[in-house]
Amino acid sequence: MSGEMRHCIQCVSQHHHAQEMYDKEYETSSIGPLLEVLRSIDEERVTQHLREINDRLKKQEYDHLRDNVDVVSLMYEVLLLLWTSVFVSVLVFT
Repeated sequence: MSGEMRHCIQCVSQHHHAQEMYDKEYETSSIGPLLEVLRSIDEERVTQHLREINDRLKKQEYDHLRDNVDVVSLMYEVLLLLWTSVFVSVLVFT
């Protein structure tokens, strides 16, 4: 799944949409721990991908034609993770 998430915006979108659906449809006490683990794995995967892109840039191995899809998918997922974090924080503090 991790490989697909690097190249497929639709896969990223569906993955996060499924997490939101589970969060809404199931009791927090039952689904909450699983969603926390999934979010942690997502953050680790995105962090690793960011490091790889940065390494390519530092080594001047970045090819905008080849790596464009990875970067767009990565930035889209970063925004989804940030939005989810902000949304969860608002719910917790209201």
